[in-house]
Amino acid sequence: VEDLAVLMITLSDNTATNILIDRISMDSVNTMLRGLGLRQTRLQRKMIHPESSARGDENVSTPAEAATLMARLARCALPLSKASCDRMRAMLEIPKDNPVRDPIPANVRVAFKPGSVEGVQVVWAYVELPGRPYVLTVMTNYGTDGTDGEAAIRQASDVAYKYFARLAR
Repeated sequence: VEDLAVLMITLSDNTATNILIDRISMDSVNTMLRGLGLRQTRLQRKMIHPESSARGDENVSTPAEAATLMARLARCALPLSKASCDRMRAMLEIPKDNPVRDPIPANVRVAFKPGSVEGVQVVWAYVELPGRPYVLTVMTNYGTDGTDGEAAIRQASDVAYKYFARLAR
């Protein structure tokens, strides 16, 4: 299960994600999300499932709820043991190619999950800036070729890092 989670997080591996959905069930995921108070974040279909997409069954969230989830992960305020929470953060810290990481110095730990489908780029991140850790979530839509969404993520990350680094000083 952990290997599947690593593939899901680091490579956005849709097959690994779908196997985990089968093992855990969409209902269990959504029950947990509701239990965390996340009412607008819903898993409604497997990944790369055109029939479900055609019906409008999209997986949804909001930047605010994504930020809430990442902040809870940072505090380990989830229905997980401390060891499981730490392992989840470690998986999210595995290096990945994403513009959220570009403006942040390599010595600053960043736990994040990017995602994309045609026209959409998202990233949910916890940045462990010494003296001023922060959460950043960026969700873009109606992009053209992916570079505009990546540029928005890079710019948001740059502005956030500079702001919180200044506060930390």
